[in-house]
Formats: sequence, structure tokens, C-alpha cells
Amino acid sequence: LDFINTEMYTRKGQSEKISAIQEQYMIPSHKFWFIFPEYNGGVPGILKLFIDAISVRDIKSTFHGKKACLTGISTGRAGNLRGMDHLTNILNYLQVIVLPNRLPISSIMNLKDAEGQLSDTATWTILKNQANQFLSF
Repeated sequence: LDFINTEMYTRKGQSEKISAIQEQYMIPSHKFWFIFPEYNGGVPGILKLFIDAISVRDIKSTFHGKKACLTGISTGRAGNLRGMDHLTNILNYLQVIVLPNRLPISSIMNLKDAEGQLSDTATWTILKNQANQFLSF
């Protein structure tokens, strides 16, 4: 978390660790798949902070024209629909194109086995469908 500092929103203030992640993973990528939990009815703050930190130095090469897939997870009934709306708005602002098939996975605690692994076959099927759509997107 060394990227959280008062200068993080300036080009020269970007953490070396964030710059390395940006150079190694974000800029070369053409697509991003966000699988994220609901947090207070939206996006986890650390995810938003990461996007903020990574967008300062080279926003265009990092985000513009790239594609994203969203899978929302929640313990409740809505599957993080509000969080996916929130992240879609953020990504659209960054000129990222979001796959229309945004997948909400509800009641995640009921879909896992004793070891915490996803065991629900119907959920696996819809995840595979979303993955196939994203690959051809």
C-alpha cells in the first residue's frame, strides 16, 4: 500500500510498485476481467483506489479502447448489481468498453463446498458462457 500518499495523483508521485504493475500487466493487456465482491453496495474501495492510482501516469495506454468483463459476487440476492453499475461507469469514463453480459452471482456462500471452492454446476456453466463471450468480444 505504498502507493497511498499525498502525491499519488501526480505523475511523479506514482509509486514504483504501481508503475511496475502498470508496465508489466495493465498496458500490455487488451482485456480485463473484474471479478469482485459487493462492498457497501458498490465497488470495494481498494479496487477504486487501485484504478485511481494506475490511471495517473499513462491513462491512455492503460485503459483507452480496451475491453472489460464484469462478474459481481455477493452474499445477498442482487449479485453486486449496483457495484457492477458503478464500475461500468468508472470504466466507461476511462474509455474502456464493457461486455454487456455483466454476470451477478448471488448468495455465493451457498454455492461453495466445505473447502470454499465453487461447486454449483449451474454457476460454472454461466461463468463458462461469460468467459466464451468475453474471449470473442
